Amino acid sequence: MFNLILQSADLFLWRVVEKYFPSFSNYFQFPNRFTAVAYPLLFLSMGLTVVNLINRYDFQFKVFVECLLIFVCLFSLRADLRGNIIKFNKVKTNVERVNQFRYHDLSKFIDSNPPGNPDYLPLKKQMNSWKVSGLVSGTLIFNNGEGFEKEAASNGKLKISWTSDGKDSTLPIVFYRQSVLVVNGKKISPKCNEIGMPIVQAKKGKNTAILSFKTPIWFTILLYISILSWVLLIIYGVFRWVKIVKK
Repeated sequence: MFNLILQSADLFLWRVVEKYFPSFSNYFQFPNRFTAVAYPLLFLSMGLTVVNLINRYDFQFKVFVECLLIFVCLFSLRADLRGNIIKFNKVKTNVERVNQFRYHDLSKFIDSNPPGNPDYLPLKKQMNSWKVSGLVSGTLIFNNGEGFEKEAASNGKLKISWTSDGKDSTLPIVFYRQSVLVVNGKKISPKCNEIGMPIVQAKKGKNTAILSFKTPIWFTILLYISILSWVLLIIYGVFRWVKIVKK
């Protein structure tokens, strides 16, 4: 438990670990996620300790422990409330973003809130997380897509249009293993840069690319199995409920 708390803290030398073992950053991403396991165990151990102390000692000690526990809970509540107030004051702009959602034309919201870094990228090799972040932020075309026009096509496809002088073009998209890319009516297997952006041979003048995603067959099978399992579980629950009611 204490090892998990230490690993999720800023005191742990994660920078050194990532430097010599970059694969760790790809699996854990955010070490503070260890607290999701450590905190429940910590609270459970505190509760068991208090119960054992109360059962072992006299009434006065029991009152003292209960008062101390109430004090700790109130102190923790105050700290959480103060932290939430600070966070709320820092993100007041979220109210403006919510109001932008109420407009019939959502282009104002889209233009004023550019997307940040993507969560998952099809990297060609193991890299440190800060290097990936630097590549994404340094690739301006990825974040703003200037010079490219994007349009949502039918069946979940993305249509990209741009004008080229005949040289290679790096498209402001990410190409995954199951992605399908059609450039100027021809299906291609593009070469990608370090963060998975496809580099295509463009013709001089107007170019069009259509990006789609081919759902793997195993995903469809698992989806139907999941739906069938829920249906069977509901039927079983109904039969159990009817059996209990009849009794």
